This record gives sequence, structure tokens and C-alpha cells, in this order.
Amino acid sequence: MEKTCPRCGAKESKKSFVGYFCQDCYSQSSDVNIEPKVRFVSCSRCNKVQAGRGWTELSRKNLEDKLKQFTSGRFDSVRFVLPESLEGEALAIFNVKSGKSMADISRAFILSRDWGICTTCSRASSGYFESIIQLRCASPDDNIRLAKKFTEAFEGKTFIAKVEENKDGIDLYVGSNAVTLAAIERFGLTFVKTYSLHSADKEGKRIYRTTYCIRGLRR
Repeated sequence: MEKTCPRCGAKESKKSFVGYFCQDCYSQSSDVNIEPKVRFVSCSRCNKVQAGRGWTELSRKNLEDKLKQFTSGRFDSVRFVLPESLEGEALAIFNVKSGKSMADISRAFILSRDWGICTTCSRASSGYFESIIQLRCASPDDNIRLAKKFTEAFEGKTFIAKVEENKDGIDLYVGSNAVTLAAIERFGLTFVKTYSLHSADKEGKRIYRTTYCIRGLRR
């Protein structure tokens, strides 16, 4: 016997059904939803997306993880149909289980983007740095080669606030000390580490900058 939707009277031959209800009526009664207007913040300089108190790369996965925070209801999974510009009309398509069958339920929303500046770019523009790499290899060519390696290693992880060339070698002023040390160790470089007092925070705790003097590869 052909199914008839108890809510609107639609026939199974005319519409898709989910359980006893047609797709439209089932969709209307489902509790899945997404906020009608979803706003996210991108860095105007590097395009990273704000995620909680931090920032993350703008990728499909990271943006969808952000959008999931605005959904509600019971569903197995959700996917998104987004405008190419990442601004304007968008769809959240929820995959919902009903008995032994699965149904896709769509909810429209408006996606908008605000522009800001991430912590890394803000620090870079202000001249902030946490460490200095002093390249003091046996030849100028070795210094240039290592400077290039560090520049490539830091891409997307931190920034170089300033580069200075002098009679002794090349100095790189780097935003993140943790990223600096990780790169030095990964490259297998010998170094001498020293500290200099930079400032004190609001609680009076002293903040130091770290200098790494590098003379070449480990032998």
C-alpha cells in the first residue's frame, strides 16, 4: 500500500518519505538547526581564522569545524555548501537517522566574515620578537644558506621581525622562541644560548629574550 503523509497528505509516489512522513514534513519537525546568521573572523594579513582565543589556518576543515559550533539538535553528521567568497547564502545539510533509514535535512543560513588581525601579524607589525639567531658560520655563503632555511622553516609558524647583516654574519629576529629552538634542533646545529632581560609583565615577572649563536652544523 502506498504511504500517505499523516501531516500534509502527500503520497509516496509524489514525494520521498522518511519513515511515516514525507521528506518536507519530517524536515520541518526535526530539531536540527544552525544559527540563521554565522559570522567568523579572518586575519586581513595572513587570512587565518579566529578559533576561540587562538587562530588557525583557513582551510575547509577548519572552517567547517568552526561552523559546527553554531549547529544544534540530534544528527549523525553535517556538511556545508558554502559560497566561493565565503560570504552570503549557505546551506548546512544534516544527516539524520530515522528508524533504519537516513535522511538529509537542509537548513539555510547567511555566512559573513569580519576582518581583524591575528596575534602573530599584530606582533610582527609592532616589531615584537622573542629570540635572535646569530649566524656565525665559517663562510658568508653558509650564513646565507642557513638564513634561507630558517625563513622557509618559519613560514606559517612564526615571523622574522628583522634581518641584520653585519661584519660578523647575519642576525634574525624571530617572533617565537619555541619555533626557533625547534628549527635549530631539527637542523642539527651547534649553538651557544644566552638570555637578556626584555621587560616585566603586569605581575612583575621578568621576561627574557633568547639569543642563539650558531657556528655551523654538528660534525
